[in-house]
Amino acid sequence: APRPEGQINITTASAEQLELLPGIGPAMAKKIVDYRASKPFAETNQIVRIKGIGPKTFAKLKQYLVLKGDTNLREVPKDEVALKP
Repeated sequence: APRPEGQINITTASAEQLELLPGIGPAMAKKIVDYRASKPFAETNQIVRIKGIGPKTFAKLKQYLVLKGDTNLREVPKDEVALKP
């Protein structure tokens, strides 16, 4: 599977951007967007309050999550990963 690279601002990212996160599909991305509309995130670990995201999923996501800054998460194509030392 392609490996994501970069960061995602969970306070502003679109559902499409959230789907780039490992283990996050369209339904979960919508839950994140809906959740933050009523309860904005103060810490990235608050994402586990969303039904379906537990500690294991958060462990896979946390390196990509930020509350400030731009969303620049992208999938790194396999051939590009192979070029990295």
